[in-house]
Amino acid sequence: MPPKCPATSPAMSPSIAKKTRKSLTHEVKLDIIHRHERDKKTNNIARHHGLTPSTVSTIFKSVDSLKKAEYKERVEPDTSSAPVHILSSPTTTTLTTATPQPTTSHTEQRQGNEEEKASLFTI
Repeated sequence: MPPKCPATSPAMSPSIAKKTRKSLTHEVKLDIIHRHERDKKTNNIARHHGLTPSTVSTIFKSVDSLKKAEYKERVEPDTSSAPVHILSSPTTTTLTTATPQPTTSHTEQRQGNEEEKASLFTI
């Protein structure tokens, strides 16, 4: 007796376009939030940006963290990628930027350790 339903696999099915993930910029997310605050409907906002209503609703849920990030961008603009350390004493304050230390390979470190051990045992 033959099977009731033929087995199908993705290779056997006709070509169906798979949705790709979209990465939304911070500005787009803020625009969605501002439209929501002006009492625009979720479906209208989603249609305007080419998104699903569930995506727009998810962005509404993260409104606090997005607004904090927006505030930080306005108040604390990123001037450099190196961290700044503030060194202060009662008389002076100095700003220094951290510079990365040169890296050594594992073999160089191992050779240095062997030289240290050899110098410890030599009299």
